[in-house]
Amino acid sequence: HLADHLLVTQNFQVDPASMTPTTLAGHGALILEGSVGGSVFGLFRRDVWVRLDEHRFLVLRASGPLDRADEVRAAGETAAATLWLFDPAATRAKLEQDLARGGALLEGLDGDALRAALTPGDHWYAVVRSGKVAGFVHVSEQWARQDRVEGLRVVTESAMAGEGAVRKLARDEAFCSFDLTFERWESFSIVLDGDAEQSRHLTYGIRQHGLLLIQTVVGPRQTQANQVKVPVGIYLPRALASVAPALLDRRQPGGYAFARYDDATGGIEMRTLTVVGPSAVTLGGQTFEAVEL
Repeated sequence: HLADHLLVTQNFQVDPASMTPTTLAGHGALILEGSVGGSVFGLFRRDVWVRLDEHRFLVLRASGPLDRADEVRAAGETAAATLWLFDPAATRAKLEQDLARGGALLEGLDGDALRAALTPGDHWYAVVRSGKVAGFVHVSEQWARQDRVEGLRVVTESAMAGEGAVRKLARDEAFCSFDLTFERWESFSIVLDGDAEQSRHLTYGIRQHGLLLIQTVVGPRQTQANQVKVPVGIYLPRALASVAPALLDRRQPGGYAFARYDDATGGIEMRTLTVVGPSAVTLGGQTFEAVEL
């Protein structure tokens, strides 16, 4: 009946031999292949009808020239393999739980907890791309006093190699008070091609309680100011981004969701850190016990 319906309503001539029941993303599905528009000027078409419930189907469709049916079929199979179906209500409930857990974590923080999470000293990381070192990242975390306020200062510096003589240099310095009500940061990056400057980007940010003021400078003259209201109670200050994993209860699996400022969009985004559980990591031929996040 479905093949007859598709022929009448969409001019889709289904090959009966192609009708194959299967399972996709945990749901029953039916594969249909055939042609649309005739055998001369028509197109090859491949449908996968995924049954969501008694009355609804999700249809994945791929089409192309008849003489390239194998390529269209392969593309459709590749796309179908990435399908992930989820229950919106369950996903929303989990996000609410993660936000509650993240909010409780932030509410319980004080100077002693943040000091305990610090890893003082200089930390160097190599960035490996295709088996070769493409740059480095240097991170420094320390207790500090700024604007007569005690808090945490995190400095991140990096140098990355691009194509040819292109390289990117960046520096980010972020400060957050121990009571999380005040923060300030400055972020700078420059892209060079040899000695010639291709671009530069400078951002200043300052927050008092729930209002974040941002000033961005692109190039020599382009300046833009922005104000962003942050959700109090679940907002993760910039300086806490690098130390957040040390603040989680890594003994129990679970998610911690936070709101944070996103440089790319100039707005607030959600970030979730999930404690997966114990894991083994091999570095330099040695195996270490770790916790997967």
